[in-house]
Amino acid sequence: LVLALAALVFVAGCGKASKTSQPVDSAGSLVAQRSAEQALGSGNVTAANTYYENSLAKDPGNLQAAAGAALTGIFLAQDDPGVIGLINRTGLIVPRPAATPAQARTARVLSRFGVRTSARYDLPALSGAAGRLMLRATQDPPLASEVQAVIRSVLLPRLAYAEEKFLAIESNPAFVYKLPPSATGLVDSLEIDLGDILLVDGVVRQIHAVLEVLVAY
Repeated sequence: LVLALAALVFVAGCGKASKTSQPVDSAGSLVAQRSAEQALGSGNVTAANTYYENSLAKDPGNLQAAAGAALTGIFLAQDDPGVIGLINRTGLIVPRPAATPAQARTARVLSRFGVRTSARYDLPALSGAAGRLMLRATQDPPLASEVQAVIRSVLLPRLAYAEEKFLAIESNPAFVYKLPPSATGLVDSLEIDLGDILLVDGVVRQIHAVLEVLVAY
């Protein structure tokens, strides 16, 4: 028994020793981040997302790349054909202008990462749409199944990923991401601070909660 335990300890020790963490490439991460910003400037948000993910792979601690990956990932979700059909058929996003400075600020941040600002993400509107959809599902089960499949396969993974990145960012009170004019088309850099991330994160979590209700039945 003693020999067996000793062997297990030896094997476990060898296993730990064999695991090597990938070295951080801060310089390469920054280069990829700059490429992402250039892609944003040209309107290619899909390429920007790829560059941001590459930047994160080189340096997981690059919070600016984390913000970019999360926000462009939301863009990729909203442009999925299944999601577009879901929005059009259920009214989960209600077009209306931003009503408060905070909502306008959120819309400004999202717009720089390709997320449409013609719609304001509104929790009461989303809740009402969820109720209408659940009522329709009692009369049209195939529609309900189709909607739930889109939510599970496209929306929830994207939202969860964004929330994970936002959570990492929110652990750093000094977070600031200055998007250069080449990325935004503005005269000066656009500063995204922790307050902006918190606002967007709140919107994402509200939508996530409503969508979880839709797939729970």
